[in-house]
Amino acid sequence: MMVDRKIAYEYVSRVEGQGSLEVCISGSNAVEVRFEVFEPPRFFEAFVKGRNVLELPELTARICGVCPIAHAITAAKAIENALKVSIDEETVTLRKALALSGIMQSHALHIYFLAAPDYLGYPSAIAASKDLEEVVLRGLRLKRVANMVSEWIGGRSVHPVTLVVGGLSRPPPKERLYQIRESLNQALEDAVKTVELVSGFNYPDFEPNHIDVALSGRTSYPIIEGGVGTSSGQYFDERTYRGNVVEEQVPYSNTKRSRLKEGGSFEVGPTARFNLNYSFLCDGAKEAAEKAGLKPPVMNPFKATVVRAVEVVQAIEEMQESFGVGVAEPPSHTVRLQQGSGAAVTEAPRGLLYHAYTMDKEGKVLNSDIVTPTAHNAFRIEEDIREFTPTIVHLDDEAVMRLYGMLIRAYDPCISCSVHAFNIKVLRR
Repeated sequence: MMVDRKIAYEYVSRVEGQGSLEVCISGSNAVEVRFEVFEPPRFFEAFVKGRNVLELPELTARICGVCPIAHAITAAKAIENALKVSIDEETVTLRKALALSGIMQSHALHIYFLAAPDYLGYPSAIAASKDLEEVVLRGLRLKRVANMVSEWIGGRSVHPVTLVVGGLSRPPPKERLYQIRESLNQALEDAVKTVELVSGFNYPDFEPNHIDVALSGRTSYPIIEGGVGTSSGQYFDERTYRGNVVEEQVPYSNTKRSRLKEGGSFEVGPTARFNLNYSFLCDGAKEAAEKAGLKPPVMNPFKATVVRAVEVVQAIEEMQESFGVGVAEPPSHTVRLQQGSGAAVTEAPRGLLYHAYTMDKEGKVLNSDIVTPTAHNAFRIEEDIREFTPTIVHLDDEAVMRLYGMLIRAYDPCISCSVHAFNIKVLRR
């Protein structure tokens, strides 16, 4: 293979975890693309084996410090499906509000501290704060309100403790409801200004043809309920997920690569949700999207930042509606352990999250299968890099690397919750 140019990122910056990118270019084309996750395997599917299934919501929340709420809810739903436990409407409402607060947390972090520096011309949000103090403070305020809601329902803002199989271990304290409502009212203005800010960024002109995969709504913007839809017209639920999504191990990465059994690589995340469920947006979120010039289908992956901002507006509006008439206390549930298997799919901040478990008659985990959004997106990221390269190959190495980094960050890959540095090395042949 003739290679004219090789560009290597030893560490990709401003993402959660340790990953690298290597691109070999021949002529105008990327002939080899490797998005490598080199963190050691964490074996989270193995550490739950033999544990009581009732422990799984709290245990699996420890998989991630950025989206622990999504893991806890998905694990609980999978076990409830296995045990045939029905969940009341009050619990569903509170769980969705909790999930929305987790999405709002993550989106605020990504928009202001991971993505915005690329477009505002600063190496980091800390550097930007010297000149753009109010912009950075706005991001912090949104994050703080989201944390407040997460703590109110989940017991704490990170790694919730109230999510249990069958419902919630305790209802949110009613005495804090007024404070939560007021905080959400104030946050809505910040959220709308966020859409205005990011819609003004200068995004690269790039629209690859890809398949969107997300929960498909029937009456509302889906986060924890619904089956899986695709932009290519497929539809399946958690029970047939494995008949539609295939995982492959690649030798250069510790993240498995997912593809549709019929269709190849695909994208999950806020853009896929937006494209498949635009009609279910709340009025304010839809108005903000229209003012930003955002209409489905959004094909440019860089514009996921604008979609995230619209989803923050959506999250606040939905939580306001949920809490507007007070909060009903969920009834208690009795769970009887038995042999069985169950699966669940929900929307984590970065996209589709899948949990599946098999248990024995005593409720001990025999097998588990967990697929995170980044594992779903890894193949699509490589395909985007491959398709993007011919449009930027005329630029110098520094400019190409900067754009590669922006494209990877557009997916907000959640490799882990560790903090890391960024080193770049360019090798020419």
